[in-house]
Amino acid sequence: MEKDLIYTPRTPLRSAQSAQRSSEAEKSRADPSSWSARMPVYLSLLACTLIGDVCHIVVPVERPFIGMSACQVEGMMMLPQWLEQHPGWRVKRIRCSIGNRPSADEAV
Repeated sequence: MEKDLIYTPRTPLRSAQSAQRSSEAEKSRADPSSWSARMPVYLSLLACTLIGDVCHIVVPVERPFIGMSACQVEGMMMLPQWLEQHPGWRVKRIRCSIGNRPSADEAV
């Protein structure tokens, strides 16, 4: 006669509330889009002269954006105005960076 084996966990059971909080925290860590919602996002431009092709990193706005999409939309709206105010320059790249403010020393 064979016996049915019954598995009994050795770890104590967590409360439903504790398990839900843990599950929410795991989802938050796994979802990269939630990171940008909490982290500052900085807009930077790689601006180059029309003559000589000398390039610089420019941060047109000092304040960070909250969220990547806000930075991208504002960057697209701000670009024509920036180009109008800076004749003799062209923009090679627009970048939204999560975390620290980009510096002029950043590799071009």
